[in-house]
Amino acid sequence: MSFVIVLIASVLFGVIPSIQKLVLLDGVSPLVLVLICNSFSAAFTLAVCLAAHKSLAVTKRQLLDLFWIGVSLFLTDWLLNLAYTLMPVGPTTMVHFLYPSLVCAAMAVFFGQRIRLRRAAGIVLSVLGLFLMAGSFSGSSRSGVAVAAMSAAAYAFYMIASEKTSAGRLDPGVRAFFTSAFSAVSALPAVLYRPLCLHEKIVLPATGQSWFWCLLVGAMFCAATVLLHTGIRRIGAGDVSFINMLEPVTSMLVSGALYRDTLSAAALAGCAAIAVSLLFTASSEERDV
Repeated sequence: MSFVIVLIASVLFGVIPSIQKLVLLDGVSPLVLVLICNSFSAAFTLAVCLAAHKSLAVTKRQLLDLFWIGVSLFLTDWLLNLAYTLMPVGPTTMVHFLYPSLVCAAMAVFFGQRIRLRRAAGIVLSVLGLFLMAGSFSGSSRSGVAVAAMSAAAYAFYMIASEKTSAGRLDPGVRAFFTSAFSAVSALPAVLYRPLCLHEKIVLPATGQSWFWCLLVGAMFCAATVLLHTGIRRIGAGDVSFINMLEPVTSMLVSGALYRDTLSAAALAGCAAIAVSLLFTASSEERDV
């Protein structure tokens, strides 16, 4: 069941970038997009928590941990949205998905987590798949690749902190609310104070359609984040990271359909490699307790 939960989250996360790209193409700046979408996500998640009568009480330590997790989520979202303006959604997502290998390596080095044989095979196949898919595109700017790689590092921290800090003991919905809220709060100073936005032009959505896409992204992000945190709580960040490899495949297929990105033989081979790595991860998943 944990595998299915994370799988659904991965599909949702895979669709979101293509919707965000529609908003960015309307001229909305990446920082503003992060602020609006995370604000909507926090509002939706808060409504879910209140409807389920979940307590939002947290300790000072948990609040501090949630703040840093929210900051890492802000950096991830902002860097990804910025990368979408520099190169197509497909290769951006491919570079970003170096993060599962970073998570696995960090868990082994800092927390002594043993890498099982099937997990090792999954790592090799996933990295191979990512290189095949990323290498199948041309014209990707060096700056776009660098920005997407930084988003991978930020998200690796997000995944590990979500499991290993005191915030990991919180209800997934409560944790998702605080992380989305702190992500939006982190974006606000950069939007309001121009020197912090790194010369990025601040542009708000100008049409009802753009606002609708932002609202939809917020709702999808709310559902995906709650499911993701549920998966992290049950099976850990390492397993979740590699099950989440379905996200770049979904992203490439959806962006290809919307933006007519060409899928080469190498890209299809990369998708196949990632699909097989998912099977290795699913078969090595530990029983829920």
